[in-house]
Amino acid sequence: MIFRKKHKAEVERIVLESEARIQAAGGDRNAVKLEIYRELRAKGFDYEADLLMTFDVVVRANMTQQPNITYNFNNSQIAGANFGTQIGNITASLTAVIQKNPQSANFASALKQLTEGIVNATELTDQQKKEALDALSFVGKQAEEPTDKRQTGILKPVLESLPKIFGGGAALINLWHAVGPHVLAFFGF
Repeated sequence: MIFRKKHKAEVERIVLESEARIQAAGGDRNAVKLEIYRELRAKGFDYEADLLMTFDVVVRANMTQQPNITYNFNNSQIAGANFGTQIGNITASLTAVIQKNPQSANFASALKQLTEGIVNATELTDQQKKEALDALSFVGKQAEEPTDKRQTGILKPVLESLPKIFGGGAALINLWHAVGPHVLAFFGF
């Protein structure tokens, strides 16, 4: 502990100078953290560097400014049909996509509306709903990936299959025609 107190001023100086340097250059928070981490490690402050990164992870995990995705389900037996996993996966993907790229709001809104429409559809069987939600879950996971890491050879047929799955529901087909172009445009199809 004496070692830590002795070097406190040096660590504080590194943190403040690094942050000021990167902010002045227009850098983002992640660049600031990485620069501070590297400089602390280079000067032998491994413990402090790891503590800084751990603190940052905890703070980000507890942030209250996370995007809030709210669904509107009408007269649905979500738990009974066990769609919770798919809806949770879709929600996690939407949150991640919005955080990475706030301009993806049209895509996120479209996927949210499709999820609601599927769960609320009275003309689809539970199996058809499960298949459609599985497809949207996959679409959401692909949206999280960088463009060059996406599995477009699988993604495109999955997107093309959605209207076929919706076949029994005129409202879902109409919804797809309204919001599907946003989903397709997001992926460049």
